[in-house]
Amino acid sequence: MRISVIASFDEHDADVTVLPVLKAGELPPVTRAAGAVLGLDLGSIAQRFELDKPGEHCWIPDNGEHRGGDVLLVQVSEPTDGGVTADSLRQAATGAARAIHRPRVNCALTAVNLTSGDATGIVTDAFVLGGYSFDRYKTAASDRQAAIEELFLSGVNESDVKIARIIAEATNFARDLTNLPAGDLTPHGLADIARDQAEAHGFSVRLLDHDELVAGGFGGLVAVGAGSVNPPVLIELATGDPGAGDHTALVGKGITFDTGGLDLKRLDAMSTMKCDMAGAASILAVMTALRQLGCPANVRAYLACAENMPSGSAVRPGDILTHRNGTTSEMISPDAEGRLVLADALALAAESAPARMIDVATLTGSTALGTDLWAVMGTDRTLAAQLVAAGQQCGEPGWELPLWSNYRKAIESEVADVKNLQTGLVADFGAILGGLYLREFVGEIPWVHMDIGSSAFRHQPDEMWAAGATGNPTRTLIRYLVDQA
Repeated sequence: MRISVIASFDEHDADVTVLPVLKAGELPPVTRAAGAVLGLDLGSIAQRFELDKPGEHCWIPDNGEHRGGDVLLVQVSEPTDGGVTADSLRQAATGAARAIHRPRVNCALTAVNLTSGDATGIVTDAFVLGGYSFDRYKTAASDRQAAIEELFLSGVNESDVKIARIIAEATNFARDLTNLPAGDLTPHGLADIARDQAEAHGFSVRLLDHDELVAGGFGGLVAVGAGSVNPPVLIELATGDPGAGDHTALVGKGITFDTGGLDLKRLDAMSTMKCDMAGAASILAVMTALRQLGCPANVRAYLACAENMPSGSAVRPGDILTHRNGTTSEMISPDAEGRLVLADALALAAESAPARMIDVATLTGSTALGTDLWAVMGTDRTLAAQLVAAGQQCGEPGWELPLWSNYRKAIESEVADVKNLQTGLVADFGAILGGLYLREFVGEIPWVHMDIGSSAFRHQPDEMWAAGATGNPTRTLIRYLVDQA
């Protein structure tokens, strides 16, 4: 999508002109002015359609007598007080982007008075994300969703558009990676993409292959990948000045497909497990965006990538693993594999003494927060609060869960230092249990764990998202790192 900044909403002919409407059909100044230019009584039309909530819209077909093509009126305000909030504008703009399948679009949604937030960034972000579709495997052109090719925004700051676009396109890059079938994205396939992105954007990359993982004591990552013909790999990325002081460590789960191993998943649970590398995908996308934004943040990233498959060489329940930091772990369930690969990566990240560590993983489906919210927990509640605030600002909300130490007894093992699961407790507090396991590998370094198991992937489309990957929490991490830098 090309985004062009223009002086007036009607400066160019377009296939669609998008205009905002407030509650009860009230028109903001830009829509009243547009109605006069277009020769349309937009107020009467909006009242007749009774648009009630943000994102609801109505079409006014082009009758050949006005410029701007078809007109799309979009409700942008909250129904209670009529105010335009960041959330309501984002919902409205995303709904508009998902409703439009025309090449050239004039959009005046930025010309509203927000109670808070940046209208330009919100609308740009919403159109780039809302216009996304993953159709590279559709062979017939008629099956592909027609995309917006050019978006015209009037009265906005071009630099604000550029920043928002970089962040949104990074999120779509994470969505592309997560949506790729596992047959086309093996652990080393993801490593190849990381190497290409590093070369394109100027950050460093180092790969640890199977033999190096064995020699380095990465017992969890080696064990999880043992059942697959596609060997595991740990991808290290870095950006910023390594001599400039404190750095942030990002650790991502990169299970490119999760069958559950010998603890085989049912088909309904396994069919979307190509998304089990969404944490790694989001972090790789963050690294590309930081370089494009010119952000000076010092970041080192560790992506623990493997394929969890059943075979004669697969890790078994009851096996004892030794992690990078020497901690031994009893394998109870091969389907609780994410914490095993993250443990090794966290231990490695801790060796460089970062100022803070953040891990991102589709670790569990038991946060009890639904599909809209990611969960965060850890040893540094200030860091957790900063991430929640960053997510709220960019339309990617999260919520803090307690890292309840009383539950640690559930991962105590009779034969090892810890065990990776307590059977029967997954549905009760599985997300917290996963966090407690990971805490064993961070030492005294401030750390939080982001569980995106429920928010990284949509099984069905809704008013905000196409079916498939959401790119969650790419925008949150970028916002946090930019703010800190």
